[in-house]
Amino acid sequence: MAHKTEKIGEIIVDTGKIIVFDPFYARDLSYRLPRRLYEDKQTGEKYEYGVHFQKFTDKVIEEKCVSDLINEGRLVFVFSEEDFSMGSMTENIAEKGFWQAKFENGNIGKAVALAVDDGVYDVIAEYDEDEILKKISILI
Repeated sequence: MAHKTEKIGEIIVDTGKIIVFDPFYARDLSYRLPRRLYEDKQTGEKYEYGVHFQKFTDKVIEEKCVSDLINEGRLVFVFSEEDFSMGSMTENIAEKGFWQAKFENGNIGKAVALAVDDGVYDVIAEYDEDEILKKISILI
């Protein structure tokens, strides 16, 4: 049980999201659009926009264009948690309400982001009886 609780600051949100990560990884965070990755539901093969096709009218499977394959349900968009970009974060939050970024080796823990309303949120620290920080809370 917490021995001491105190407000240690505030977070002002103007983008509808909060992201938590070690500043060491800030250098990895890109502000580009997310990877546009599509999976073939029949084979499991993945096709990436800009790598495997440049336009949605390009033909990639059985002489069919990407847009037709998407419309018929054969190609489906795949969210990429390994893509450490603001675009990927935004798309994953829109789909799931949160985002758990993974490291390149697939391990979780690189970052967590979640959808919140714009506003000002208190940040609360909880310490144990030895005054060791045990918990940080953002009051949403």
